[in-house]
Amino acid sequence: MRRPGNDQAEADPDIAAYRPPPVLPPVIPTVYRAGPKRLALFSTLARFGSAEDIALADLRIELMFPADEPSRTKLFQMFGGPDTPTNTWNLTGCHDR
Repeated sequence: MRRPGNDQAEADPDIAAYRPPPVLPPVIPTVYRAGPKRLALFSTLARFGSAEDIALADLRIELMFPADEPSRTKLFQMFGGPDTPTNTWNLTGCHDR
């Protein structure tokens, strides 16, 4: 059954030509730019503690991850990846799983 008023909407070429946007990604990255340099990251927040533990109740840790391959490559160039000899982080075995 057609609803009243649809004929006018269908006659409008802008409405007839409308296509919904593609599906959005599951995360929305934060993009940092400095001149031509670009770094896209997404973050997760971890919160520790329980109602009984006052010391941990306000502790939150934000973890940043590269949102695309160019950002991942740039971070590995800056800080060394798990397989690079310039790695200053103790990542032994973390990528073996």
